[in-house]
Amino acid sequence: MNFTDSKMALAFANQIDPRVQMNDATAEVWQAALHAHEPVKVRWAITQHYGTSNANGEGTYAITPARIRRLIQNKAETVETQARALEPPRNRVRSPESFRQRNPELWDKHFAAGQAAYHEEQDKDEA
Repeated sequence: MNFTDSKMALAFANQIDPRVQMNDATAEVWQAALHAHEPVKVRWAITQHYGTSNANGEGTYAITPARIRRLIQNKAETVETQARALEPPRNRVRSPESFRQRNPELWDKHFAAGQAAYHEEQDKDEA
């Protein structure tokens, strides 16, 4: 976000709330505080602040660059959390011992039964 973008964001906030002062000093502070953020995200944060903060009827405080950064950061964390919730777990820890290692007698019994059933099915198909 450059100086011109910060002045535009400041003008947008001032149109909503006249308590936000529009002068070059304030624009410089906003530019220094919000230089890492895109103008679209800053505008979204201003809209979000004034659009959702008046639920109790007491009004809201004038927006600050810190509030804008906090809103953008919270939104980014929410998006990341939702994306991670949809991903399957990585590096799932399997049992260090397989079923065959834990119970070799039962494994051999099931394996033999499966082999017999397979050969029996093959014999039926050939006949």
